[in-house]
Amino acid sequence: MCNSALFRRRFTWGLLTSLAWDDFGGVSTEPGVYCLRLVWDKGRNLGTTISGYKRTALLKAIKRKDEESHRLFRQVGLAREWGWDEYGQAIDRVDRLRRIEVTNGTLSCPILYFGSTNSLHRRLDELAFGGHTVNHAVWALLLGGWQLYAGWKEAQAYQAEEQRLKTMYMERHASNLPPLMDR
Repeated sequence: MCNSALFRRRFTWGLLTSLAWDDFGGVSTEPGVYCLRLVWDKGRNLGTTISGYKRTALLKAIKRKDEESHRLFRQVGLAREWGWDEYGQAIDRVDRLRRIEVTNGTLSCPILYFGSTNSLHRRLDELAFGGHTVNHAVWALLLGGWQLYAGWKEAQAYQAEEQRLKTMYMERHASNLPPLMDR
């Protein structure tokens, strides 16, 4: 089991929901790297969390919006078979939660995602409220009652720092990235 020491020692941490309620007031606007960490709860079920989120009114509305975009673009003559696919992307992101490894009821590694940004404050706000690739997975976990911590660390050379963290993470995790990351 991984204790996420690579990230725990180097980052400032806060419960994502508490940070959001405080409008991310303690988070720097400087460039840096950030991380998302899951608190494992043996009493919760990831499959139930995923299926529950897929039944939300939000996802139904997104699906309807996608369908309407297809109709509109066809109607105005822009395209016959083209429209938005935000619903498909949302489902893909939520299904990434299935990549979380659990062995004998224990989380293999609590780190779900990390990235870099030119503004930590802005990016963590996007992580919570929209504009981030993992939003739907985050919202599914929160709706399912899971606790998520966000961590951050200032770094002027933020892209290089992210690459360094990826290399170190993959050395410790059989060349794999965290479950919500693809690249």
